[in-house]
Amino acid sequence: MARIEADLSRVTEELEWKDIGSEAFRTYYFIKDSELAFITIDTPLKLHVSASGGHRIIDVDGGSWYIPSGWIALYWEGFDDGVAQYDF
Repeated sequence: MARIEADLSRVTEELEWKDIGSEAFRTYYFIKDSELAFITIDTPLKLHVSASGGHRIIDVDGGSWYIPSGWIALYWEGFDDGVAQYDF
């Protein structure tokens, strides 16, 4: 699948955003009530990591997500044959 582009002209420029548009999805894992829980974000485009460690994410549909610090694992795959690209 090819990389997806979206109109992000309304995204605040006051925060430093990392391009994560090469990711097909990312899944955060947490412990909740002594059980493993997770949340998956499909086609994420932009990531901002706050000083507290929280992740702000904008997806291809323009949805905004906030993942608080405290997650225990992060898994993602890229569009190019499942290979993730790193640009940290």
